[in-house]
Amino acid sequence: TGSRRASSPGSGQALEDDPEALKMHVLRLIQDRFRGYEQMVFGLKKRVIKAENDEELMTTMRKFGSVTAMLENAQALSVENAMLRLREQRYDSDPLLRRRACPSVSPATAAALPLLLMALQNELGQARGLIDVFNMEPPPPPLSGGLLQ
Repeated sequence: TGSRRASSPGSGQALEDDPEALKMHVLRLIQDRFRGYEQMVFGLKKRVIKAENDEELMTTMRKFGSVTAMLENAQALSVENAMLRLREQRYDSDPLLRRRACPSVSPATAAALPLLLMALQNELGQARGLIDVFNMEPPPPPLSGGLLQ
């Protein structure tokens, strides 16, 4: 009759005719699926344990709180670096304004000295800009046998 399903090769007519064999087959399929789930859970647990034991990762997560916060911080640092790079290019051509490493004596000096240097560099840059705009005569170069030696 037309209500009979076509049997696939290897499955045999036994599953269709024997309800007990069909139940056993379905039970094996369910067991295989649960075995796959157990393997997946085991793999994920291993990954979590590995991540929890990674001190560098844990320190980073404590510092930033989340990956999104870390990415936002990285973006802010990229913008700041671009601004600093532009500033360095602006003053790089002038030997007086060029960036130099400053020895730090104390933490207070280490915090105040870069701000003071930046303010002085800005003042010198503005003074040189005014000299260029108004065609004033630039100051003479320092004497080679001056007091600073």
